[in-house]
Amino acid sequence: MFGIKFTFLLSSLVIILLSSCMGPYQPPTPSDSSSNSVNGSFIVLGNDDFGLTQRDGQNNGQYGKQDEGYFDGKKMLTGTLKPTYFSFDSTAVEASQRATLQASAKYLINNPEYDLLIEGRCDWYGTEDYNLQLSDRRANSVSVYLQDLGIDSSRIKTVPKGSLEAEVGLTKSRASKDRRADLILLK
Repeated sequence: MFGIKFTFLLSSLVIILLSSCMGPYQPPTPSDSSSNSVNGSFIVLGNDDFGLTQRDGQNNGQYGKQDEGYFDGKKMLTGTLKPTYFSFDSTAVEASQRATLQASAKYLINNPEYDLLIEGRCDWYGTEDYNLQLSDRRANSVSVYLQDLGIDSSRIKTVPKGSLEAEVGLTKSRASKDRRADLILLK
């Protein structure tokens, strides 16, 4: 009898201790500007895990060369395809966004002369590194969805933009416009 009570008390104590160590989920906190080093127009983004060191607004990393309205030598055409929006801290293509992507896939199927650049983006919440990774996953999520709709993967390029162009200081609901993947035609 004593052994059962002792085991029960010990188990209860362990559960209480473990549950007190686990707090509620805390989303990433915005980073301060001290993690960026700016020297003229040369900006280094943390650990540059993605090969996306920015110089004068150009992306010269593993994702292709982008500058002055061109990506890998192809002209970037914006405004034809609608962006895909995401929930906070999410990479899932929501049901409300699927019709937009289906229309984009139909356009691409009917216009095989165009390739597609998907720029993943984030709001200002989170660190630069976290947002860069999240925006990469968002762009890839849209890419996979379009491939499932019949778009050949060789026609799709993805670029994570992170929160570089996000409006800082907005509430989470107002910052929703920055949680997106932009679909840009390439010709």
